[in-house]
Formats: sequence, C-alpha cells, structure tokens
Amino acid sequence: MRFLYKWTICFSLFFASVAQVWANLGSISIVTDANNMQNTISRQAIEDCLQLLRQACDCEVRLNNPQAQIVLQLPEILPNEVSQPSRFAQGVNYPYLVYPNHDYSWYSQKIGEQILIQLQTVSHHGIAAGLYGLLQEQLWFSFYHPKKMVVPQLRYWPLTENFYWHAKARFDKKGFHLHTMHPLELTEALLDVDFPNGKAEIKTYLDWLARNQQNYMEFCVLNTIDTSRWGDYMREVVDYAHSRGILMGIDISLNMQQQKAFCLYKGRFLSKTDKQTQIGQNLASLCRANWDVVNMEMSGTEFSAGNVSAREELRFFVQNIVEKQYKAKLVGRQHVVRPENMRTGDKDKDAHREVVPPAQFDGLKDNARGLLVHTVMFYSLFDKETPVYENENFEHLLASITQQQTQRETWYYPESAYWVTFDNSVPLFLTPYLNARLNDIEKLDSMGVKGHITFSSGWEWGYWLIDWSIARWSWRHEINGVDEINTPTQYIGDLFRREKTVSIFARLTAVQQKFLKDKQLIRYLCPSSVTDEMPKAFGLNMEFQPRPERGYKWWRYKAPYDSIMAFKRKIELLDTFAQQTENLLEEFSKEGLLISKYAPELQPIFSELGLAFKITGLRARHRARLLTYLLNKRLSKLGHPLAVENKTHLDKAVAIRTQAQELVQEMEKYYKYPREWIASKKTNSTCYEFGYLYLVSNLQLWEREEQQYQNDNFSPFYHSEWNVAKVMGWQK
Repeated sequence: MRFLYKWTICFSLFFASVAQVWANLGSISIVTDANNMQNTISRQAIEDCLQLLRQACDCEVRLNNPQAQIVLQLPEILPNEVSQPSRFAQGVNYPYLVYPNHDYSWYSQKIGEQILIQLQTVSHHGIAAGLYGLLQEQLWFSFYHPKKMVVPQLRYWPLTENFYWHAKARFDKKGFHLHTMHPLELTEALLDVDFPNGKAEIKTYLDWLARNQQNYMEFCVLNTIDTSRWGDYMREVVDYAHSRGILMGIDISLNMQQQKAFCLYKGRFLSKTDKQTQIGQNLASLCRANWDVVNMEMSGTEFSAGNVSAREELRFFVQNIVEKQYKAKLVGRQHVVRPENMRTGDKDKDAHREVVPPAQFDGLKDNARGLLVHTVMFYSLFDKETPVYENENFEHLLASITQQQTQRETWYYPESAYWVTFDNSVPLFLTPYLNARLNDIEKLDSMGVKGHITFSSGWEWGYWLIDWSIARWSWRHEINGVDEINTPTQYIGDLFRREKTVSIFARLTAVQQKFLKDKQLIRYLCPSSVTDEMPKAFGLNMEFQPRPERGYKWWRYKAPYDSIMAFKRKIELLDTFAQQTENLLEEFSKEGLLISKYAPELQPIFSELGLAFKITGLRARHRARLLTYLLNKRLSKLGHPLAVENKTHLDKAVAIRTQAQELVQEMEKYYKYPREWIASKKTNSTCYEFGYLYLVSNLQLWEREEQQYQNDNFSPFYHSEWNVAKVMGWQK
C-alpha cells in the first residue's frame, strides 16, 4: 500500500519497473448499482474516474465488469443513512449548514486471480471523494492545477493485495474563496456574462475542486455585473457545482464602496424603507442562482468598524430574506484588524456577540449566522510575530475561533497567495505558506473547527502548489491502523518521486523560513505600498504588510549613523539569504536535467518552481543593492567616506532587474491561462486596469524603487500604477 512504501522505495521506482509482485494490469472495472449511476454526484465521479483510468492504463477499463482483474466495488447508498446528521453536525446547539457524511474507507483483498477493492461510505458525496482519493492518494494521479494534471502510467497495479485505508475529512466544509476583487484567472469568467467560454472555464475549476475532494467555492461579486442577466448566467454554474457535490457562496457587501464591491444598497442618506427596498431587489437579482451561502461584509473597509448597532437591524433584515426566502446561510467575516485599531466607527471588542433579533423577525436566530475568521499572508494563527495590519500576533483571532465555534458555525479563512502589496505584484514565491497552512490545519482539526475556506488570489509562479497542498491536507489518512504523517513538502515528492528533489525543495523552504519569516527579512523585500508612503497625519499611514520600523524617506533624510550601521547588517542578511538560495538552486538545476531526460512531462513544473525560487533570490539581491545605495546617500550627507562611488550599487540593482526581467519572460511561457487575461493592460470588471500579473510582466515596482531612490521622491503617487480614487470607490 502506498503509505507504507511511499517514502522508502517510491523514489527508486521512478526510473525502474515495478516489481512483479504486483498484478500485471489486464483490466480494471468500477462495479456499482443503478442508483449510484442515477445520482449526479456519484455518476459524474464514476464516469470521470473511468476516463482518467483509461488515460493511465493500457488495458481494458469499463463499468460493471465483475470479472476484471482489478474490481473497484462501490457500496449501495441507503437513504436512511444519508439523512442522518453528519459527525460534524452532532451535538451542535446552533443552526448548521447540512452536508452529508463523506468519510470513506477502502478494503482490498485478493480472491483467486482477482483483486477486489471495496469502498465503504454512506453517501454519494463519499463515493465521489473515495474514487478521487484512490486515484490521487494511492495511484499517483496529481490534480495539481485546474488546467493541468499528471496522469501516471499504470503498467502494473501499484498497491498491495491486502490493506485497509480510512480517509477522514478534517473539516466539514473545505474549499476556496477566489478574491475576484482582483483581476485573477477566473475573475472575468465569473463576473462578465459575455466572457468567451466563461462557464466552461468555471466548470474546469469546479472539476479541480471535486477531484481534490473539496466541497465549497466562493468569490467576490462586484457592482460591474449585469444584474439583469448575471443571476441566470450563474444558475447553470451553481447547478453544475451542486451536481459535483460542491456548495456555492457569494461575497457581497451591505454598503462598501471599496474596490467596486457589490452593495446591497447605495446611498448615504436613504430612509430605512428605501434601504430595505434596494436590498430586497438586489437579493432577488443575485439569488436567481441557487446559492448556499451569502458572505456579507458589514463595514466600509477593513479598518472601519462602522456603526455596528445601527447596522444590526439591516443585517437581520438580510438574514431573514436569505434564510427564509432563498434557503441559504448568511455568514460574515472577522477581519485581521484588532477592534482597538479600527480607524472609524464602534470599536466593539465583542462585535460578534450574540444579539437578540428584533421582534418583527419571528423565529430568526442570530447564531444561524456563520463566522469566517480571516488571517493574512504566510502567517499562522499560532505564530508569535505577525507584523501585518498593525498586529503583534493573531492571538485575538485564535481566541475568537475558540469562543465563537461554541456559539455559531465557524470557519477558518486564511490566505494562500499574498505575495505583498497587490498580492501578486513583485513577484515572490514564499514557501513558508506551506508550513503555516499545515500547522493551522492540524491544530484547528484537533480543536474541532468545522470549516477551512482558503482565500486564494492567484495560481501562477508556483502558488498552485499552496492551494493544492491545502486541499489535500484537509483530509486525514490511516492505513492498516497507522496515521499518515504530513509534511510541508510532501506533495513535491508525489509530483517528482525523487528523494533528492524533495530534499532540495525542503532546504530551500527552510532557508526562506529562517531568513524571510523568522528573521523578518520579508519586511525589506516588500515594496512600499500606497499607505506606507502616506503621511502619518489623519491615520493614513496604515501598516497592511510587513515593513521596516521606519519609512525609507526617514532613512534618506533623518537616520543617524548608528541606525544606518544596524540597518546595513539587515542588508548583509539579504545577501546571505540570496547566496544560500543560489547555492541550493545549483543542485536544483542538476535535478532538473535528470527530470527533463527521464520524465520530460514534468519538466515544465520543475522549471516553473525553479524560476520562482530564483527570482525570489534576485529580489533579495536587488533590495540589498538599492538599500545600500539609499543609505550611502544618507551617509554622504553626514560626510562619511563609505558613500564613495555609491552609484555602482544603483547600477548593480538595474543589472539585477534586467536579469530578473529575462526570468519573467521565461516564466510567461509556463502560464496556464492566456497572458492577455492576466498579465496585460486591459479593462476588466475590477477597479484595476490590468491583469494581476501585469506589474510582474515589466517588474514595475522594482524599477519604481530605483527611480524613487535616485530622484529622492517618496510620494505614494510617484510612478504609480494605482488609481487610488478608484480603489477606494471615490471615482467610477
């Protein structure tokens, strides 16, 4: 069985034939009853898995051939078992979003010359999960990207004849939020009813979710949708998701103006009746598609609490319609900002307390409203230092999860691709995400948290690996009574089946963990954001991302000698990080030569990851040279001789950027979606007039820093691509 030999002999099998102790494949069959073929969830999984097995095996693969050499026997699903509350729903004292039990077990035995593998599960959802789990967790299929997968060559049956394997969902709801406030891969397909082949693109992603045993998808709706047609456009998509066992949610706002968020009402001085009329009309338009979840933002921005008490009646009004009329669940999110750090509105430290609904909403319960607790970037709930959104750590969020999960359905809502500033604009490939997300998953599983919904904002430059790993970690596996041990880099092993490859990747990850996260060098790799460069007056200089303790303008004009010398030691660490990364990438490149020779189909994956690591090291080199140049300008002002021939540092930075630009052009060959969708200037549904990789395409932020430091211009609007007025909702 795979878990028993996975890390001991699988690498030696990469370049060798499988031992003859395993059955030589002649035929495979999935055997099932008519009921399973009539149910859309199990039928689509069965038909998909038959087709996938045909791609992998040069043998007969068909349905209901009990004489096949390998028989995958599916169970009869009994209605009375399906209707029972899931193990997640048992014992809860609040309204719960129902989803069937979908744990599964496989039992294998040899009967004569036949291997019979029997699936045990109580729902059609469990059949789908069990079939895809067998392919990916045991038969070496890798559904690593919505557009790409690795299909193995099954010349022999790679599993032992007798085994018991149990798979248990860590979370009842597990899936992804696509942050379509940004121009991502699927933003236009989800928001523009006239986007070419849009519904097919969304369905491809839904298939990826199903193949990775996920059951939830959510995305942001913007005010640019065609409300007269969009609900009907999405109805087909939602119906397809349901046919794959996937719950669907939308992310909207009550009245947020930022980033073109869809508002349930618009206008500052409306009467309560006018607000409720708009809310009812907008929900009727949106809910022509049969949504399962409505995720509603109550505040104007992440740093604005709003008038909580004044909005509660409107929230109950929305909840009443969503629950009773559209049979969906209303949820809201808890932002990463501490209540005491809010810039405006009620700084209520118990904003998610239970509130008694007004009398007119008969039978409505506040605890029916779910809560999504949000964290950002590559930080864990359990990290001691999280220098983001003006936090020291996330203890307040962990405390909220602990408390709220006893009062209402509570899901964890972390990020997987914040590459700094505009999420994906530098770029950086930050593998400490793997450590943080696995750490959170395992600990929240032990706490009994019901859901894990990942805030995803881009898949290129290796970030598909983070989402794919999270999806697979959302299940626990046990083989013959032994639990699988999860590691941050385990799925690199699944892709390449080379112990040396996994070792190098793990060491690259450890170097990033040590320098970028533990030593907090990420503070110096981030380009300055608009808010970093704003004046401190009026509270505009908000800390969203990691940044130095002082702004770069201060370092240029006010920094004393001792502070500069201390900062230069940080710069030396940037060079050390870059050098260690480059040393490991030399080994990585040698592995790549072997991969391209013996497994050429894996070469694009390997090259993409190598380029992503390499540009992260170059970014450190670039920042080290530029910061040295900036500090030396200050030293020159102080009359210090270290500033002599300072321009060489700027010249070196420009040369490094030129080298990195070549890497970008090489990487664009590996993009899975058309470059014009994601990496060009183009009007789209969002408030940004370019795809999410446009600023990567020309390394605009790297060049901007060079010009800022050379020309001593630290204005947030200097050579900036951001239309702040549009982002904030002040301009259409």
